Amino acid sequence: MVAAFDNQREFQRCLRAVSADIHRRRTAGEPIDAKEYASGITREAGDDQRAANGRLVTRAIRHGVSPGSRVERLAMPSNIAILRVDMADPAGVSEFAGSFHPCGAGPISLDQATGAAGPI
Repeated sequence: MVAAFDNQREFQRCLRAVSADIHRRRTAGEPIDAKEYASGITREAGDDQRAANGRLVTRAIRHGVSPGSRVERLAMPSNIAILRVDMADPAGVSEFAGSFHPCGAGPISLDQATGAAGPI
């Protein structure tokens, strides 16, 4: 079952009712799937668009394409951050490349010509 609710109270009421029904059927010995359960998530307005923006930027970077200045106007999901480095400032590039890796796995190097990032 998939459902959408206008408020948390409606969601909780439905979740309790479905959980109680599953428990009742199990207790009565009805043949139901052992993995059957009730759960749900709360999604904020714009979640799908933010996720799509994040996928767009991630794909562009993986293909070696700079997303450009337009990316600053895009709403990003909470697990993505966009960092810009001024390639005209070698000190800033060195500091950035030596201290940051998007996956936390260690420092990266930046290709001065393309701005592409890669592991050191």
